[in-house]
Amino acid sequence: MVVQVVNHVRDFPHPRPDSGRVDWKTLDFRGNFVVIKHAEDEYSFLAHLLKKSICVKKGERVRQGQLIGLCGNSGHLTEPHLHFHIQDRANFYTSVSLPIQFVEIVIDQKPVGRSYLKRDQRVSGKLTVNEKA
Repeated sequence: MVVQVVNHVRDFPHPRPDSGRVDWKTLDFRGNFVVIKHAEDEYSFLAHLLKKSICVKKGERVRQGQLIGLCGNSGHLTEPHLHFHIQDRANFYTSVSLPIQFVEIVIDQKPVGRSYLKRDQRVSGKLTVNEKA
């Protein structure tokens, strides 16, 4: 269930993708974000979404595969990306990050059923034409 939505933070217009500039004037370094409760003491946090692109509302139940919002450039960052992590409570400032178990992914070009990620692994959601199993 969606427990928090911020959808009004402007996107930071970069003159060049590799400029390395950060929008220090933004009111919230997280930019536009959504917090979703999955279970007691388990919440997902998705941040830096495009302004006014978030499609879910507080109190709404979300389904696997449902569109949450679009990747944006809001908050303190140097290029558009999605920040995602799992935390133990709804409040970003008092929460602790939790490990994430991924299902049906490819790690270092090898298909894996379920796995936690380790540092320096190359990960994708599925094999592509240029990868070999």
